[in-house]
Amino acid sequence: MSGQTGASRDVVFAVDIAGADADPAGRPPEMTTESGSAPLRAINPLSAIAIALVVTLGLLYVVSMFLRNSIGVIAPDLAAEIG
Repeated sequence: MSGQTGASRDVVFAVDIAGADADPAGRPPEMTTESGSAPLRAINPLSAIAIALVVTLGLLYVVSMFLRNSIGVIAPDLAAEIG
């Protein structure tokens, strides 16, 4: 046993299973602000750029479909007027 006593080999695992210092929702107390609400998270700049890109491409798609279909609606009237 290389000269160690039994007391020095005791290992204690301290685990707070019940979450004694947590609030009713189970969050630790440092997860809230003074007002009791969750702290605001900053938006990742890449996420903001990705959202702006998707919205822009969506709007361009809608406008291009409108212009593409408007030609088919207007063309018979134009052909009739021109003769």
